[in-house]
Amino acid sequence: QATAQPAARMFPFCGKCFNKLPFGYDNGLEWDDGVKPLATRDACTDGSQCKVRDQVHLKAFAHPFDLDYQSACARTGCQPEDLTLRTLFSWVDFDGSGKISRIELQNSLQTLESLFG
Repeated sequence: QATAQPAARMFPFCGKCFNKLPFGYDNGLEWDDGVKPLATRDACTDGSQCKVRDQVHLKAFAHPFDLDYQSACARTGCQPEDLTLRTLFSWVDFDGSGKISRIELQNSLQTLESLFG
């Protein structure tokens, strides 16, 4: 029985249905691109206030709403943030203005889609 492999490392994929999964899901696939496996990431100490959103940082560190965030916080020794609407708002409000602009919302759609389908 042959199994398909994901074409890109943009997202991990479910080993059964190959649907994309949010960051933090460890599906056990081996990758040879040198990126740390998601199950062993440390938590970003800035949490929902993190302003580093490049793919390298997001793959290297767990953030609120990543599936491995709780275990990463335990490994890092930091207190995990409660996963509330306020935490989600802080993540989307990139400039910290207290308002979500159209651009901030558009830039966050990928994260929101991975969370809520």
